[in-house]
Amino acid sequence: MKMRAVHLLRQLPASQRTEPADRGTAMAFDEGLTRRDLLKGAAGLAGAAALSGSILSACGGSGETTASPSASAAPKKGGHIMSGVSGGSTKDELDAHTAYRTVPQIGMQWQLYDSLLGFDPDHKMIYLLADSYEASGDALVHTVRLKPDLVFHDGKTVTADDVVSSYKRILDPKTVAAGADLLRDLSPSGIKKIDDLTVSFTLDKPNAIFWESLAFFCNAIVPEGYKPNVGDGLIGTGPWIMQNYAPGERAVFKANPNYWGEGPYADELSMIQYADATARLNALLDGSVDHIELVESAQTPVVEGESDLVLLQAKS
Repeated sequence: MKMRAVHLLRQLPASQRTEPADRGTAMAFDEGLTRRDLLKGAAGLAGAAALSGSILSACGGSGETTASPSASAAPKKGGHIMSGVSGGSTKDELDAHTAYRTVPQIGMQWQLYDSLLGFDPDHKMIYLLADSYEASGDALVHTVRLKPDLVFHDGKTVTADDVVSSYKRILDPKTVAAGADLLRDLSPSGIKKIDDLTVSFTLDKPNAIFWESLAFFCNAIVPEGYKPNVGDGLIGTGPWIMQNYAPGERAVFKANPNYWGEGPYADELSMIQYADATARLNALLDGSVDHIELVESAQTPVVEGESDLVLLQAKS
């Protein structure tokens, strides 16, 4: 069965827009915006505006706004985005390599961490922390060079040592990492630092699509000595830095001033968990949150009856 993923966000009043009102705020995933884009930039608001170039978004709470760039205007900075997400568990944790069991875990993991490579909407390779990737002709040796001047949330520079230690941690059975099975052709001894920015992965047998393992979101790069706790030590390179985390309830992030990519444009991001879809929708309707996810089909008439709501649908 195919599932439909639908997201909502509030539309800015016309007086706060930085582009013509008749352009609207429609946002479609089949026009190049992935769910990672939607969440990563700012829980579907600020980041989406930056990535699509034709989206307007409102940051709740402070009255500040985050608007999409037009040909003559840069995105506005500031504000606090309130995002309503599906409910997780009080046992959820945000270890970069194991946080994949619930929807909010995945969404929050994307805010904090980055892998070396990624996927575009057509499942083609894109560079995230990597500046280059090369596979040998026999598909045994895969070499990655990091972007220069990458910085972790704690201010430490990202180096090849962090890549080596991250992948050895993923391969360690004690970690029980989500991506370990994807690395079954790789042994710890096959991970080598070439220089401060370059790492080679020598496989036990050829694998022409090994790059997909480097693009898996849970195979993220973390600093040497990474020891995450429930709400502490969640150090990555993502656009948002954890401020406070209450599993099963909410997470509060602040913007990463050293983020290597585009954005974020808001100052803060709160992801508030609602186990019930009706409660999530009501929170959007009464203005408690600016964005929600996983809207049920039966709720779409309610959404479509609200002129200041935008329905975002992902094709599957």
